[in-house]
Amino acid sequence: MFPLIARQERVVILVLTVLMAATRIEHFGKFAPDASTAIFFLVGFLIANPLWLLPFLVEAMALDAAAIKLVGVDPVCITLGYCMMIPAYFSLWLAPRLVRENFKSDFLSFAKLSFACVGGLVGFFLLSNIGYYVGADIYTKTGVFEYASRVVRYFPHYLTVTVLFTVVGVAVSVLMFRFGGRGSVATSMMTK
Repeated sequence: MFPLIARQERVVILVLTVLMAATRIEHFGKFAPDASTAIFFLVGFLIANPLWLLPFLVEAMALDAAAIKLVGVDPVCITLGYCMMIPAYFSLWLAPRLVRENFKSDFLSFAKLSFACVGGLVGFFLLSNIGYYVGADIYTKTGVFEYASRVVRYFPHYLTVTVLFTVVGVAVSVLMFRFGGRGSVATSMMTK
């Protein structure tokens, strides 16, 4: 994995924090679509210290509370099942961690990262929707197959937004690394 120097890592953390705040308040965003899924994926991929997952979870939940209290967003998704957002975001964070150690700037590594992105997003989508289904007592009104057929139509949007933000984030990070005084990715990995 290309290690970002501390200054670069701080810049990435700041940019991801601001991006989440800018895009999360309105669910599908007025400024841009909600980048939260890509942000959790990028935190897992780019930030070495695993404890950074916690501040991003806190930020996401605080922004949800602000959206409800200050902006007037309907709290329909805040149910007992909301606690399933923790394992849902964890799956997005964990997926790139499984490939980051051996990541190189080559086709195979980017292919593995792509599969990790889709796999993490599938995990997120399943866990968050199971939480909502059970937590909002939808199961008493709607069967599993009917509910699944209703929510599956949102998956392409989540996939598109997550992939686009992730591609931009990884590309910018690779460029930061290459031109940030550390040399090329391949050279750095050969010395590890």
